[in-house]
Amino acid sequence: MKAKKGKWQTIINKGFTLIELLIVISLLSILTLSSISVFSSYSRSQTYDNAVTDVVTLLNKAKSRALSRVKPSNCTTNAITGYQVSFAVPGQTYRLRAMCGGTTYIIESKTLPTGVTFAAGSVTSTSFAVGTGIVSSVRTTTITGLGNTKTITVDTVGNISVF
Repeated sequence: MKAKKGKWQTIINKGFTLIELLIVISLLSILTLSSISVFSSYSRSQTYDNAVTDVVTLLNKAKSRALSRVKPSNCTTNAITGYQVSFAVPGQTYRLRAMCGGTTYIIESKTLPTGVTFAAGSVTSTSFAVGTGIVSSVRTTTITGLGNTKTITVDTVGNISVF
């Protein structure tokens, strides 16, 4: 005569072994760690790219204001002669300034994210002449950090490019 199996014994026999559970948990752990690593790398890359884009945007803003002859209220009666973007080299701060009658006025100040800096040897400022948007000579600024390096160049006619 066969012994009858109880309801609970049948369910227990259909479960997973400890080895099977450990293998699944190990595979999930490996996938999770690799995903975190990829996300972290992507996040650093995006932070760096956004910093470079912000610097280029401020340079374009300076050029645009110079071309359109926008005169900030700080200049009062002084004639506007140009707009300048100055860089703390080496450092993280950069500013948009209006040049009026021999005096410069800060219009906007920004800071690069942590771990990103203007490299030594970069220019300390780029000035755009009012009405023409040209610069006196080619200006090169290098931004480094988070495993990346990019160079922003402004040519004599005011064209801005990133390499």
